[in-house]
Amino acid sequence: MIRFKTLALSLVAAASFGAASAAHAAVETNVFFLPPSDVDTAGDTDLSWNFTNNIAGGGDRLKGDTFDDIFIFNTPDTRQISFTAFADSLGVTFDNYLYLAPWGDGTSPTFSSGSSVGFFINGGGVTLDSGTYYFELTGTYLKTGATYSGILAAIQPAGVTAPVPEPETWALMAMGGLGAWAATRRRRAAKSTQTTAMALA
Repeated sequence: MIRFKTLALSLVAAASFGAASAAHAAVETNVFFLPPSDVDTAGDTDLSWNFTNNIAGGGDRLKGDTFDDIFIFNTPDTRQISFTAFADSLGVTFDNYLYLAPWGDGTSPTFSSGSSVGFFINGGGVTLDSGTYYFELTGTYLKTGATYSGILAAIQPAGVTAPVPEPETWALMAMGGLGAWAATRRRRAAKSTQTTAMALA
């Protein structure tokens, strides 16, 4: 009877330890929307988005947990994308890839690349049209509360020009130039009249 009781207690203890270990080795999945770090308008030559997993509500970040973080961003026009991410205080190790794809349309990733040296991951060189995209980083927390941060940069590729102004824009520019010319002419006429009056006096 005592052996049975000891065996039952051992099984309960082992089961709880196994459940705790399984709960601890969880996969944290977070989705973040990235506002641009600078002005995000058509015609800008470069844009950037700063990102981090150190956000309120961004998960527990327990040692041994793996993470699967998704970052959503918008490009106003055609851009060439590159990225860099690094672990703060070497508490995160990254997997060797990053997925980059249009958000919400169910297509396969446009870009599945990245070179990782454990605590650092970077990649780039893919050109994206205007739209909403996401990229995904995966890895493991080496210590509780570990964070990482990085930057997503976008430049206009060679051969992509700024949009041609609309006819209304040309008309406004012409009216502004005409107004500046008229103001200069009035100033000259007033100065000439003043000079003539001084000469007569």
